Amino acid sequence: MADADPESEQIRLKCIRKEGFFTVPPEHRLGRCRSVKEFEKLNRIGEGTYGIVYRARDTQTDEIVALKKVRMDKEKDGIPISSLREITLLLRLRHPNIVELKEVVVGNHLESIFLVMGYCEQDLASLLENMPTPFSEAQVKCIVLQVLRGLQYLHRNFIIHRDLKVSNLLMTDKGCVKTADFGLARAYGIPVKPMTPKVVTLWYRAPELLLGTTTQTTSIDMWAVGCILAELLAHKPLLPGASEIHQVDLIVQLLGTPRLFQAAAGGPVQLEEAALQQPEAQVPVALGGRAAPAQLPLHVRSQEKGDSRGLPGELLLQGKAPAL
Repeated sequence: MADADPESEQIRLKCIRKEGFFTVPPEHRLGRCRSVKEFEKLNRIGEGTYGIVYRARDTQTDEIVALKKVRMDKEKDGIPISSLREITLLLRLRHPNIVELKEVVVGNHLESIFLVMGYCEQDLASLLENMPTPFSEAQVKCIVLQVLRGLQYLHRNFIIHRDLKVSNLLMTDKGCVKTADFGLARAYGIPVKPMTPKVVTLWYRAPELLLGTTTQTTSIDMWAVGCILAELLAHKPLLPGASEIHQVDLIVQLLGTPRLFQAAAGGPVQLEEAALQQPEAQVPVALGGRAAPAQLPLHVRSQEKGDSRGLPGELLLQGKAPAL
């Protein structure tokens, strides 16, 4: 015997104001959302941090869209918090270089939730794999400029993406680059609240995240953009670490060993006397073929006599003394 049509099954919900249950009327089964049956799935195009993505056609408008199914495999308390964050953020974000969330549609079951997004033909990861030669410098400049414009819009709205990588950068057939996959994105403010450091794909993870910081700022996105820029130029990942400790080692090999500082409780910043010597940093040929300076742009100048601040040294960053 054939299974019953899911639409003919009644949905019963528990009453809040009084004991017992009530049956949801058929016309209210989907609330204000459209049914996913109004979209024709064409093919599966990828998988994001927290969902599977399909290419689909809107049967009402014939528009090609991306249909992202929200994963509900292990959820017992409703929609995952990561999906709620993504929906909330994308609904208020409108920028040419940010993927557009058009609407939320639902299926016959309570766990069937789909996000309807603007469709992009390619992602940069697949482009890099299939291109026989790297992008030209002009093409890289155009791509990175669009990424930075979208990132500037996010940061001005106090949002950190926290998962920037080439596979999360989409490109339309007209060359417009859009940042996608906001499953790990978070809003931040002042004071900065602690966040988990286990974010960002390992190859694009900033050093402070590898060292376990819980205070995250827009700098982690900027580090990822730098790794993406180098990958587009060199046609290969800049820092392909196999583990966290290997990732730190690759960063040190490229940029040199950072000088170590100690901050005494309630006291001034102290420079550790046994500072490590920095090896000569090597820069890939695709990034200009010139070796970076052996020292980072952070220097220490001896304290001058009569310094009323009583500091053991003055930190200079590119010739300017920051306030300590």
